[in-house]
Amino acid sequence: AGRVVEARRLWQRFNGIAGEDRELLRDPAFAADGPPPPFGWALTSGAAGVAERAPGGGLAILHFGREPVMLARQLLILPAGGYRLRAEFTQAPESGRLEWRLQCVTGAGGASVPADARPREIAASAACPGYW
Repeated sequence: AGRVVEARRLWQRFNGIAGEDRELLRDPAFAADGPPPPFGWALTSGAAGVAERAPGGGLAILHFGREPVMLARQLLILPAGGYRLRAEFTQAPESGRLEWRLQCVTGAGGASVPADARPREIAASAACPGYW
């Protein structure tokens, strides 16, 4: 229903996360004991690919190249403005095969940029209550 702030408060209470929550991105290191979805990472495994937490932190991705697939997502509450996305890779992804996507929960508006070793810029709108 677009009530993302209220949903996060309930998620915090249910998961024992006390106090005011100011984190924009939860568990950026993909820790083994990271918080559950939707405000923690939801990782996908299926016929198109696999995403799983790597031992010691990080994310291991295997994409079979058969079809596009979302392998990891998290629900974010982002104040309007620009954001810089940065990732480190043990093996550089093939050009054009991996991207960051920001999609409003209402389905209106979104953006995508390549995910590679270069920092990328992406913007959030004040009109969107939350982003995947």
